[in-house]
Amino acid sequence: MSGDKKYYVFAAVAVVVIAIIFFFFSGAGAPGGYSQRQEQSRLAPYVNPDFHISLEYPEFWRPDISTSAPKFNGNYLRFGADRSVNPGDDGFFGIDAVDPEKDIPIDLAAKTVVLDPAKPYGASPTITSSTVAGMEARLINPSADQQLPTKNGVALIVKYPAPIALAGHTFYFFMLYGDKNHLQSIANTLQFINALQ
Repeated sequence: MSGDKKYYVFAAVAVVVIAIIFFFFSGAGAPGGYSQRQEQSRLAPYVNPDFHISLEYPEFWRPDISTSAPKFNGNYLRFGADRSVNPGDDGFFGIDAVDPEKDIPIDLAAKTVVLDPAKPYGASPTITSSTVAGMEARLINPSADQQLPTKNGVALIVKYPAPIALAGHTFYFFMLYGDKNHLQSIANTLQFINALQ
């Protein structure tokens, strides 16, 4: 083989190898054509006027439409990973309001969640102070004995800037719950909207 032909064969092989590397690392071969890194960096807005909040979550998560999934005024309250797009992702988030009709200290509101008879965060979860969206918050981390279906679930209790009316009750605390790998990044996007009554 002459020197020129060897050069062209080498160049052609190099181009093919570079194309394969690009294809692999760009995620173009992943279901839906997106890599996990792209999925995590692309966010979708979630606005719930009933709960007076907005936040952002991974774009490829979908509403939990199971029959047991919470829904209020037609709005889904729980979202999770679309495993057909990213089979290894088991992330989720949900929203709720805590302890109606009581303007109590936030530590007591967090303990109300922890003391739920179902023990969704295990027998001895930890509660730590935080600030979210400029408001006082408490992060509930589960103990090692946390059971399914809430395994790896954490919760964040945040004081509303002003009480909200929801389903005929007054609420002082918002709860964002989800998996421990995603909750903090979702909480970082939380904003209260129209919270002043």
